[in-house]
Amino acid sequence: MLYRDLDWMKHGYRAGQGGVALIAALVMLLVMTVIAVLGMEETTLEERMLLNMRDKGVSVEAGESMLRRLERYLGAQVGNPPAKLAGNCAAPPLCGGNEPVVWAEGEKDWNANLDDWTWWTSQAIRYDYTDPHVLASVSQQPRGMLVYDGFDLGSPDLSFGVAVTDPQTAAAGVGPHYYSVVSTAAGLRSDNAETTGWREDTTSTLESRFVKIL
Repeated sequence: MLYRDLDWMKHGYRAGQGGVALIAALVMLLVMTVIAVLGMEETTLEERMLLNMRDKGVSVEAGESMLRRLERYLGAQVGNPPAKLAGNCAAPPLCGGNEPVVWAEGEKDWNANLDDWTWWTSQAIRYDYTDPHVLASVSQQPRGMLVYDGFDLGSPDLSFGVAVTDPQTAAAGVGPHYYSVVSTAAGLRSDNAETTGWREDTTSTLESRFVKIL
């Protein structure tokens, strides 16, 4: 009887060991599953970050291309292009013409519409406004505009600007004329091509100051 009792206890002990091992295996499986899921989420996050960085870089380059095109236009003008008022333009952004429009100061508040692609679509010219050459691999062609800032805008600390001291020269407008050249551009991917065609989080808006000496 004693032998049988010990044998029963031995079998019961073995069964208990098997149950503990099963629980331990399940816990390890759960831990490994959690680690795998977290690893997949981290990889997905890294991929999104890389794609966003690439999109942002492409949008900056596209915006730079738009700035250079508008700056070349200003540099090619013999005189000072007349600044246009919004009230005198029935069909923006080209106002019925085939060349970029130079807007008078304060006529186009582009800074208040940085994230409004619809505004840029209606108020700013496309990169290919004069020819069929377009930028490849972007969800939308960049857009830009020219704004006349004024004549001889010397800053108080003289960090920029050329002071025209002769009254007759100043009255004739001979000297530096300042322009803001602005562009906005999208990246490679579109958030919803059917409605917007751009991604707000990777769009870039750039500005440069162009000085034309007459």
